Amino acid sequence: MKRSRTSEHFKSFLQNPMFVSLLYVTYKNKRELPLTQASFYRTVYDALYSDHDLTKDDEFKRERGSSLSRDELEFFFQKFAYYCFTKDINSFEPDPLLNIIREVLKDNYFIDKNQAYSIFLDITRHVPLITKDGVDYKWIHKSFLEYFTAKYISTHARKTKFLQSLKGKKLSDYENLIKIYVDIDRSTFDSVFVGPLLNSFIEHVEKEPIREHVLELRELVFQSQYIFTKVKKDYIEELAVLNNERNDLQNKQTSKSKYRQQEINVSGSIFSYLNEKIYDKFNIQISSMRQVPVIPANRVYSDNELLFVERNIIASGVYSNNENNFILLRILEEKKYPFIKVGLSTEERKVTSKQIDKAEFFNILNAEESSFLLINRDTKFEDLNLSLRDIYLAINSKIGSGVNLSYESAQEYLAQMKKQDDDFQDLWD
Repeated sequence: MKRSRTSEHFKSFLQNPMFVSLLYVTYKNKRELPLTQASFYRTVYDALYSDHDLTKDDEFKRERGSSLSRDELEFFFQKFAYYCFTKDINSFEPDPLLNIIREVLKDNYFIDKNQAYSIFLDITRHVPLITKDGVDYKWIHKSFLEYFTAKYISTHARKTKFLQSLKGKKLSDYENLIKIYVDIDRSTFDSVFVGPLLNSFIEHVEKEPIREHVLELRELVFQSQYIFTKVKKDYIEELAVLNNERNDLQNKQTSKSKYRQQEINVSGSIFSYLNEKIYDKFNIQISSMRQVPVIPANRVYSDNELLFVERNIIASGVYSNNENNFILLRILEEKKYPFIKVGLSTEERKVTSKQIDKAEFFNILNAEESSFLLINRDTKFEDLNLSLRDIYLAINSKIGSGVNLSYESAQEYLAQMKKQDDDFQDLWD
């Protein structure tokens, strides 16, 4: 199978044997892969409705029980899925399942209200997106429930209100549903999620005059805050002694494995020590940390000597109310939004890392004395009497392939959103 953007959408599917089977048979029938998550689920539904048993590699045909057409049965699945979603129903006993079917059939869309059992047969045998699991029934996979729920929301008059309500919840609980929704109704998703995010981001960036490295730094601190310090040699030696006493490394270990174990222990102790100090000073919980040994030029160190070399520290922490933004950016990255800015490549990080031990601002910092440099949204970079280039390089060496927003591309995307709205009205007028 040719590697493409399509295959990137289905990495998680390939870890699930059922999805591998579904992808194979839908590809066999249509000789193409769906381009999005949403089109995959639609392709599976169409294949099932067209009487192919996707659990078997043959031409087995099914008869349908109800009088519902392809589109009518799809709408039934949409409303049925939304009902399950809002009631948090994941499995059904037979009688409650029939009662839910009857409830869904009350919708004005359905003319024949008395075919609950026929539809029960359709959704469990003829178009079996609901499968038997012991004595109960369940969706063939939770993602199908999310797909049909997203389809139902996308056509409802109150879809905007629903999406806005999600912003007040933990987006991580609805991440896959939102990803599917983007494929179905990107315009409404953009107006609810993307527009406000980009406006907030641009406002944040423009709080200072844009000059060299100020723009890049303001882009970086929109999502995370960064803490810099230095851990001196004396303290690292203390930690090494403590860890030797605590762990009593066995003589049978090679000197290399001893060093590696010591490095793990000392690095872990430094992380714990700094995590506590930074939390006490800034009320920030460290999410990740990079420890960069400061190695003077033209000096060769043994492994044991390297263990005691002082270290420049670059740590990052999330804003307390920023979890939803991280989830949203992860979704936007997966959906290939043009204003997503990915960090340095591995090779670029290696080049950058070599310059960090030369960054002079680390020399005024000392973790033992609680001397830290905090860089976040509130930082006024134009008033910072330090090398902004060094700070920018240090952060980039830390975040690597992290995801951020691009100021210029965000402006362009917002302008295009406005143009699309204006064009729609102009064409109608």
